[in-house]
Amino acid sequence: MIKRRRVLSILAGASMLPLIGAKALASTAQWHGIALGAEAQIILEHENANVLIKQAIAEIKRLENIFSLYKTSSELSVLNRVGELTNPSFEMLELLSLCSQINLKTNGA
Repeated sequence: MIKRRRVLSILAGASMLPLIGAKALASTAQWHGIALGAEAQIILEHENANVLIKQAIAEIKRLENIFSLYKTSSELSVLNRVGELTNPSFEMLELLSLCSQINLKTNGA
């Protein structure tokens, strides 16, 4: 099972992909905050560190709008409260599909 901290690590790692092939690391930027209800931080050394961190934060916020248990308007919270979603995101459909596959393979365990 993927834990919140693992998701945050993946997000932080993905935000660093532009570092591949970077020639000069000019600045370091940091962000500390809350993501999916847990303390999180990003420390990035790159010539465009501030821009990349802003992009990573935007992605974290986008995913929180889907998967957060702490935001009453997130897709997951709406699904838990109402029992259905009228326009689920691709990420939610992908997660529910994976859950269904696991349920079938484990006979509901």
